[in-house]
Amino acid sequence: MILVDLLSFCLSYIYLVMGGGSSFSSTSVSERIKLPPRPVHNPASLEDGELGAGGAGGVGEGIGGNGGSTDECSISPFETTLASPKPLAISKTKEGQELSVVARGNSVYVISRLDEECGVILTNAARLLKCLQKKRRFKAIVIAKSIAELRVEVHNA
Repeated sequence: MILVDLLSFCLSYIYLVMGGGSSFSSTSVSERIKLPPRPVHNPASLEDGELGAGGAGGVGEGIGGNGGSTDECSISPFETTLASPKPLAISKTKEGQELSVVARGNSVYVISRLDEECGVILTNAARLLKCLQKKRRFKAIVIAKSIAELRVEVHNA
């Protein structure tokens, strides 16, 4: 709500500076801009163990639930775009190709068959890292690629 008030103030100020009037408008920002309604978050609608979509700046893309399983390392497949992409390694991949998911230091990497780092998984990285340290295995299937971007679907191996 504070953000909407700040936006309203800024728009009113710009309107005033541009010569649009001598006082602040009494209409709300959403009335003037026609903002779409905000989605209502209902935690009860999530399945047992399911995590909602998350992320700052669109980095986190959420992850599916584990189907009610008590095994925290049993994940539902999820899609993610790799951070810190390596164009040379990406150029050697193709759609549908299976890549390995490994822990290196405190990061989770997707690597090619030639042991080349393609990029880093940020989505659900803490959980994946913990499971990889427990010797659990995951794979990443290439679903889309460009010169310097790789989108994969992560599965239990």
